[in-house]
Amino acid sequence: MRKTQPTTWFKNRELDLALRSICLFSFGESSEGGHEAYNPEDVLLSAVREGLSDSDYRLLGVVSYFIESFFSLLNVSRLTNCVAEMETQERNFWIAHFQLHRRDPRTAKVIARYKHSKKTRIGSNEWAFKKYGLDPRFKDTKLEIHSKLFEGKDIELPSVTELASKNPYFRNRLVIGPTNRADAWTVLELEARSISTNRELSDLAYCSLETARNTRNDFRVIQRTPSRRPYPKTIGMGGER
Repeated sequence: MRKTQPTTWFKNRELDLALRSICLFSFGESSEGGHEAYNPEDVLLSAVREGLSDSDYRLLGVVSYFIESFFSLLNVSRLTNCVAEMETQERNFWIAHFQLHRRDPRTAKVIARYKHSKKTRIGSNEWAFKKYGLDPRFKDTKLEIHSKLFEGKDIELPSVTELASKNPYFRNRLVIGPTNRADAWTVLELEARSISTNRELSDLAYCSLETARNTRNDFRVIQRTPSRRPYPKTIGMGGER
């Protein structure tokens, strides 16, 4: 069976380092120094679960704004499968962010599947709800929070250029698209020598065996192709070369 949930759920110090890998430095010690190339969904899924478990609304707020800002670069296909395995509160957090991007056709499946499910309220302080009101950002979604609950609006989010330069998953998603194939390609770039079977690649990239096999075959072709081979110029549209 195809894996979708993170192989490792990051916590505490590990989560700090993982957040740094997607350019969220406020929870790490420093933005300087090297770091591993973590799968973005592994980081975000771990951060949301940790934030909900610990009622860490600062963490949830920062992650929420990151998800909203860079949703187009996330592997929604994988997240769609993950959502089905979550408990209600965690699931509705993610559904709400899918609903914020209703115009993205990749969100249609999740939105339709949970159309009639009940809402989740995060934060049990009724006084705060009365004083601050509901957060308008999540109007008409499966999530209810008061407008002051999710801190992190003031955080300086990275640019797409920064994401691509720091994290190879984002770089390859910009080139290939935010797909399982892009993630399989990234895993091969990082660990090709240690991967001996398609099953290993499938597990590491959370993709199907077919995607793993095809990507691995294509990666081998590119590896055998001379890297600086000049291409002939094309003059005009359909002109001579």
